Amino acid sequence: MIYKCQLFPSKKDLKRLVGPFAMRENFEWKVKRSNKTMLHLVCIIDNCTWKLRAVRRDERTYFQVRSFVNEHWCPLREIYRRHRQASVVIIGEVVAPKLQQQDGRLMRPKDIIANMKTIFVIQIIYRLSLRGFRRSKRHVIKIDGIHFKGRFG
Repeated sequence: MIYKCQLFPSKKDLKRLVGPFAMRENFEWKVKRSNKTMLHLVCIIDNCTWKLRAVRRDERTYFQVRSFVNEHWCPLREIYRRHRQASVVIIGEVVAPKLQQQDGRLMRPKDIIANMKTIFVIQIIYRLSLRGFRRSKRHVIKIDGIHFKGRFG
């Protein structure tokens, strides 16, 4: 949930929260104005009153929500086939907790597509689900002694 005067460690963290929020509420937002000190988001439908405005506090990296109007005057909240906020990062964050399913097998891109359809009522393409899956996996780096025998060591 987003509310007025809420603090976020960075602008990136604020966008990470607003993305799934918009997907759950079935609307899309766009950036009206953004720079190092402020972020202004509005609904993609012109006559809608939904907006979020956040500014950076002092010289720190913290962003504070200054105004948040969570009212929509959209004529009809359409279900978009390709949601603007359904990015690889957000899909990866949604998939990460569910990566290991109950029956012991890993989620496939087909399962991720079905999961996003049930949670957010949006349709994502196969490639996006595959990239979200790869993003959510924990990378394991293994270093052996061979790497230290060349010109670097």
